[in-house]
Amino acid sequence: MDEINIRKAKSGDLKELMDILNQLSPSSEEKDTEKLQSTFDKINQDKNYHLCVAEENNQLVGTGLLLIQMNISHNGRPYAHIENIVVDKNHRKKGIGKKIILYLVEKAKKAGCYKIILDCEKKNIPFYEKCGLYETGEVEMRLDCD
Repeated sequence: MDEINIRKAKSGDLKELMDILNQLSPSSEEKDTEKLQSTFDKINQDKNYHLCVAEENNQLVGTGLLLIQMNISHNGRPYAHIENIVVDKNHRKKGIGKKIILYLVEKAKKAGCYKIILDCEKKNIPFYEKCGLYETGEVEMRLDCD
């Protein structure tokens, strides 16, 4: 197996990154590339966001996002939220997703987070358990704004 490199996303990654993210949430609507680039740049400039990519043979094969959220409880310690863990469908079952998770967990620990949370589909629970996460028994609540 070729070596997988996990690194911070950079500006030139946006097109490949969007191709991977489209595997998570396919959309038929036309992409506003200016808005996407602006959002990407804001995320990459914000110290509370960690957008990473997995790279194999100079090709992006996965991604993940960590958001450090400030907090008043827990003596002011932040917590982290993991989002958008996606591995390209042709590169799954190689341990790439776990490498992405471990990279983001390390970022959260360095930021002093007291916990890391994520939402996932039930079918993905075994994967996240292999990465060290566990079910809390809490229920996700959601309100769609569109």
